[in-house]
Amino acid sequence: MGTVGMSKYAVDKLGDIVFIQLPDVGTNVTQDGECGTIESVKAASDFYAPVSGVVKTINEAIENKPSVLNKSPEDQGMCSIYFSQYISTMSSYINHLPCKFT
Repeated sequence: MGTVGMSKYAVDKLGDIVFIQLPDVGTNVTQDGECGTIESVKAASDFYAPVSGVVKTINEAIENKPSVLNKSPEDQGMCSIYFSQYISTMSSYINHLPCKFT
């Protein structure tokens, strides 16, 4: 299981976040598939699952007060997902990502 959230970089690019809709608990999400909506003062956009799996928990505090993401996005996980594929190490996780780090 892993926690999914937003990076500070993404939040900075979006601007002040004013609304977020997270997937329901129990939802099956697919890697690169739409799993929620986020709105800021600059734009509205869907966001996509970084991995496939089942949503185990959501951070209701973010849905109730999405502005908390503006201050500390990397401390505020949006939801927890049980991975559909077992990822045992950080290097396995990095290799699983659609983008590559250099």
